[in-house]
Amino acid sequence: MQISGPTQRLCRLLADWPRQSLFAWLAEQPSPLEALATKAHPPDSWRRKTPNQRFVDSQGLPKSLAKFFHVAVEIFDEEFPPALKHIPDPPLVLFCLGNLDTPRLNCVSVVGARRCSTLGKTIAHSMGAELAELGCCIVSGLAIGVDAAAHRGALSVAGHESPRGPQELGLGLNVGFVETSPPCARTIAILGSGLGCLYPKHHIGLAKTILAAGGLIVSEYPADTQPRPFQFPERNRLIRGLSSITVLVEAGEESGSLITARLALEQGRDVCAVPGSPTSPVSRGCHRMIRQGAALVTCARDVFEELGQPCETLPLTAAVPARNRAEAKLVEKPVGQNARPAEAAALSDLAINVLGLLATEALQFDEIRTMASASAQQVSQGLIELQLAGFVRQGPDGYIRVL
Repeated sequence: MQISGPTQRLCRLLADWPRQSLFAWLAEQPSPLEALATKAHPPDSWRRKTPNQRFVDSQGLPKSLAKFFHVAVEIFDEEFPPALKHIPDPPLVLFCLGNLDTPRLNCVSVVGARRCSTLGKTIAHSMGAELAELGCCIVSGLAIGVDAAAHRGALSVAGHESPRGPQELGLGLNVGFVETSPPCARTIAILGSGLGCLYPKHHIGLAKTILAAGGLIVSEYPADTQPRPFQFPERNRLIRGLSSITVLVEAGEESGSLITARLALEQGRDVCAVPGSPTSPVSRGCHRMIRQGAALVTCARDVFEELGQPCETLPLTAAVPARNRAEAKLVEKPVGQNARPAEAAALSDLAINVLGLLATEALQFDEIRTMASASAQQVSQGLIELQLAGFVRQGPDGYIRVL
């Protein structure tokens, strides 16, 4: 890990004093950098009861991540993201893995429920892909559900769609750092644990894909810091602070994502929310935020308008996941409006009929079979054909049409 002298000194102080106490002491110094160059320190009465030695001893990473650029930057460093210097309770040190260019692009956070619906994952992926394609950097928390879908959406634009995880549909993130050539992933993952204790563990593949694609992973905790519940709300303030606008895709009434959105509103940051079904528990948080002043959005066009950057070239509907764009180009009219896109994909009449029954709300297999008045074998065959062609996805709540 690359670390400068002032950053090392700050880490040694963080081992003995809490972040908030250390920040208050630095704010009192005529020159904080000069204070760090001396042996001066905050009052002993402010010390931690138990020193956190990880700040001075922890530098290790798993072998699978050790090949990527690893650096610690402190709040006075030129490479420290400027947006995070001015938030309440800013981090003093950031441990970074990956592409650490100075933030220049619009950062948009896309957050939502871990236990989201299939539709929620589809929307998050599409939102992440479309915003990244338009030059935004997607910021999220690498969690299962909406976060991972948004990251994967951004990765798909850079041509680095990551493989499906055991609990995820194949769906991405956002940064705000300058683009390189070949295209890098415009996505930043901010962790609620140390870089060496990535959580959830089964997202190690997604993390490696983000890094290999030129994205960034950030934590304010030393590498071997295990995930603990209170660290995730702390992490959320960084997601919120790095972004000019927050997009809430799905959220329950007591979710961490909803807390992130509420804090953004309280601090004068723009917040958008995607509406859902009136009866969906994972949409109640979004509906509450809309009632409290969040902008209602359904696609990247809406988000850009909230940013004050209307884009007449954007499609009216949310972006189609990248792996389905080849099929989507064959579709000139929406399904159900005298259009037969399935014919272009050489689907059977059975598959076309099943596709006509599906909508943006998920349906269980038995519901589809009843509506189709067909045998289980016929419906199963039609659904498999549609999934292979990219028109339908299966999630934990049923089958959903994505084109």
